[in-house]
Amino acid sequence: MGGIIGVIIGPYAGRYIDVTLKVKVLRLVGVMRIISVIAMLIAIYTGSIYWMMIYSIGIGCSASFFNPTIQTILPLIVDKEDLITVNSININIITLSRIFGAVLAGLLLK
Repeated sequence: MGGIIGVIIGPYAGRYIDVTLKVKVLRLVGVMRIISVIAMLIAIYTGSIYWMMIYSIGIGCSASFFNPTIQTILPLIVDKEDLITVNSININIITLSRIFGAVLAGLLLK
């Protein structure tokens, strides 16, 4: 569900990112992620599928804003010859965080 919403708002997110300060967008995304995690905790506590849908939509929306914002910030702070290296490091860090996050979640459920 969150992925579908993310695809729908993607073009609007790009336009918003272009006309807004990048720091403001990242702060907004941080708040969206905090609210989403709180919704997931409520979903776990209550067993409600609706809270889980709110979490999924919130995380999908925040990803639609976060990733493009980071991609627009990187060229501003990194030299042109280092951009490919920094992009690959960024992608690897995101991948590792997903892997370790899933492992940690599995350990916590055990």
